[in-house]
Parts: sequence; C-alpha cells; structure tokens
Amino acid sequence: SVTSGGQSLTVAGNFVNGGMLGANHSLSSVSVSGNSVLNDNVTTAGAQSYTGAVTLGADLTLSGVGIGFASTLDGAHALTVEAGSGGASFSGAVGGATRLGALNVNSSGATTFAGSVRAATVSTDAAGTLALNGGSVDTTGTQTYGERMVLGADTTLTAMTVTLANGVDGTSAGARSLAIVGDAVLGDIGAHQSLAALSVSGTTLLDGASVTTTGGHTYSGAFTATGDATLASSAGSLVFGSTVDGPLSNTLTLHAVAGDVDVAGALHVGNLLQTAGGGTSRFRNTLRAEGNIQLTALSFTFDDAVRAVNGALSLANSGDTGTVNFAPGATVQAATGFYQTGGSVVYLPSVVRVTQGPISLEAPARLPLAAAIIETEGDITMTGLVGPGTALTMNASPTGKLTVGLNDAFEEHKLNVASLSVQEAISAMMYGSIGGRGGALAASRVNSQLMNAPYFLNDTPWGPIDMIATVTAGTTPRSVVPSTPVSTSLFSHNVNASSVVPDALSVFTDPQVLSVQMNRSQIEVVEPSDDEKRKQLRP
Repeated sequence: SVTSGGQSLTVAGNFVNGGMLGANHSLSSVSVSGNSVLNDNVTTAGAQSYTGAVTLGADLTLSGVGIGFASTLDGAHALTVEAGSGGASFSGAVGGATRLGALNVNSSGATTFAGSVRAATVSTDAAGTLALNGGSVDTTGTQTYGERMVLGADTTLTAMTVTLANGVDGTSAGARSLAIVGDAVLGDIGAHQSLAALSVSGTTLLDGASVTTTGGHTYSGAFTATGDATLASSAGSLVFGSTVDGPLSNTLTLHAVAGDVDVAGALHVGNLLQTAGGGTSRFRNTLRAEGNIQLTALSFTFDDAVRAVNGALSLANSGDTGTVNFAPGATVQAATGFYQTGGSVVYLPSVVRVTQGPISLEAPARLPLAAAIIETEGDITMTGLVGPGTALTMNASPTGKLTVGLNDAFEEHKLNVASLSVQEAISAMMYGSIGGRGGALAASRVNSQLMNAPYFLNDTPWGPIDMIATVTAGTTPRSVVPSTPVSTSLFSHNVNASSVVPDALSVFTDPQVLSVQMNRSQIEVVEPSDDEKRKQLRP
C-alpha cells in the first residue's frame, strides 16, 4: 500500500497496486511508465497516467482530473473512471485479451477510445465530448452514451441495447458509417456531420428529430419514433424490415433523394410525409396515418390497404415513367381527398373511398378484374380509366362532377369498362366505351337513374336510344293487269277506235304515252304520231 498524502507518485517501471491509493487524502498525481496491475481504487487531485498495459485485479474506481491509458486495458472486472474536466483517454484496445466487466466513464472533458472495446457493459455520462475511433465496441449487455458521439472510423456497436442519448456524427459529412447489432435508442444522428450509412439489426426507438446520411438506412426490427422525426438519405435507400410506428399526432418524414423506401411491416403514424424520392416507395403491409399521407417518389407499390383516417392521400410521381401500383384486392380510404400527379399509369385496387373531397388522378388508371368501387362526396376527375373486364360502380355525390377520359385519339385516355353503375353525381362528362360499345350507343349502357343532360358519354346524353335494330332492303316486281284502252285518252283527245284491237301482251311493253317539253314559260304536250301509235300497239 501507499500512504495517502498531497504528493505525487511516479513509478518508473512496473506497478502492482496492492491497496487503495489516496483513500484518506488524494495524491497529487500518479504516473506509471511500465505495466500496471490495479487491485484497488486510485484517487488523485490531478492526473493519472498509465503508459504500459493495465490489468484489473478487482472491481475498482480511478478518480482524478484527467486519466489516460496509453496501452491496453484488460481484466474481467468492473472499472469506473471519474476523469473530471481532464477527460479520459484509452489509446489501446480495451478488453482485447480479457473482456472487462462494466466500464463506466464519467468526464466533463474529452473522452476518447482509440481502439476497440470489449466489456460486459459500457456507459458514459452526458458532460463533455466522446470520440470513438477504434471501430468497434462489443458488450454482452448494454451500451449507453450520454455525450454526443463522434465517429473517427466506420463503427460497429454490438450490444443488447445501444443508447445514443445525444446522437452521433461523423468527423466529416458522409465519412463514417454506423452499424448497431442489437436494439437501439437513438438521438439525432448526423445532425452536424452526416453519416455515410446507418443500420440497426434489432428494434429502433428514435428519441430525436432526425437521422441524416449520405447512404442508406436499414432498420431490421420494429421502428418507433417518439415525436416528429425525419429520416434523410441523399444517395441511399430507407429500408424497414418490420413495423413503423409513431405518435398519432406527430409526423414521420422520409427523404430519399435517389434511393428507394421499402417498409416490410405495417406502418401507423400521425402523418406520413415523403418529401423526395428518386426510386420506388414500397409498402408491403398496411399503411395508415391518422392525418395525411403525402408521398413523392418515382414509383409507388402498395401491397395492402392504405388509409388516411382524418386527412388526404396525395401521391406525386417524380418522373413521367413512374407508376402507382395498388394490390387488386386492397382498399384505399381517405377522409379529405385522393390526389395523384405525374407518372404514366395508376393501377387501382378494387375499392377507393373518400369521405368528403375530390378524387383526382392525372395519370391514366387501370382497374382490376371483377368488381370495383370508386366513390366520394366530391368530384371525380380521371384522365383515363381502363378495365375491360371490370364491373365498375362510381359515385360522386349529389354535388360532385364525374369527369373521366379525354376527347382525343389515345385509348388510355378513355373509359373502358365491362359495365358502369352510377347512382350519384351532379353531372358527367365521359369519353369511352362500356361493354365494348362506344359512340352514342355507350351512353345507353350506363346503369343509372340519372339520364339526359348534364350526363354525357361521348357527348351523348345518358339514357335509352330509339334505334332500328335491322333494316332489310328488297325489290318486289310490279303487277300489271292487262286492259283494253278506251277511246278517250288520259287527256281530252279523239282516238280512232277501229285502229285499236284487244292485245293482252301490249301492256307489258313500255309505250310512250306523252312527251313533255319544258321551255321556261310554257309546257307543250306533244302526242306521238299515228304511225308511232300503230308501232307501239303492234304485237
């Protein structure tokens, strides 16, 4: 043992601490140039410096103003470092040969881990700064970091639960990635210097406002946000392997500039906002927001039901080639509207319902086979609606307008369904076909009590059309009954009766009875000569 006092202790060589140092009156400082075996607490008013390898022989506490380990630190025991404003530095591997027990580091100065760390648990307090440069911290229990962590290398944290209470940054924007093997409780990530990437193998509780990376995010387990949260990647994808939840009065914002968004589990938040997306956003389970769902991406795929309980569903395709794909048997429900802009085509589900508000699709839409329902208390506006095998029911409310299709030459800009039933609408202007019939005949095929103007299909009012189904043309020979001319002609004129004899065949000839010549102001009737008459009566 060493007697306590106000003096410093310098050991030039190896050092074995068999008892407490500075138990009653702290030493001024302790410096060991060789290896150290520490079996009891060491307390100093100033710094402690251990140049050689340090081995823990017992659970102990080192207290001072600035504590540094220039080499390795091992021993299957707990170590608490109280380093004050001088900070704590671990220049070599911690637990590299023998995993430490619980490692607790408290400092209002700078805490630095230059090498890898293996311990039962690791914790640091909130004061000061924390630099993690060794690339790996591996614990069998938890890791809790109170300071804002700065990564000096690509880092893997392995633990039951990793808590980054004040978040983490890279040394420069996009320079460092962070992988958490286990569950994670995260503060702001990359708020000052974005990370290259973030992955969490277990569950994630985001107890901050943002996660910002240049590359992708991967959350393999359930993801939960405790408040408004933004997940942003400038070049990567946002991937969720399980459910996504958040407070029902807050907003989850997704910002994937060039990558995809892929959510495997059910998503249920207050509001869902995707502000940028250059790839495909895919929701493989139910998507539900208590408020609004407002998404921007090149393309969308929804494998299950979509519902904006008290708000609107708004989808913006960021490119002309983008698509919107709803599962055929899914249901789309929104309270205040369903809007779609951009893109090339929308594959609708079997049911689209809006409580009160418009349904407006800019890209041509396609319907699933069998039956489909599209209805709202508002206007329905669609560039085109194609489902040749679909029995469609469409209602726009007593005050809503139906506007479907365009009066142009493009088939995708038309209504094309097997049947159409409409019970409510204030007016309709539609172009296309029903049951394979187009033109004016299609207007008679709308199943509705609403008829005549202002309900039009192909500019023809809805309702029955009187048409002759079949027209048959034929020629019937004229029956001519033979007769004997009398002496009085059609006009007053005398005919020599002796020159007329009964001739039954003469009526089948084509006699010239009159020649009529018209000359503006007069009409002259010229009868044939006697020779011409005899020729006409000759058999």
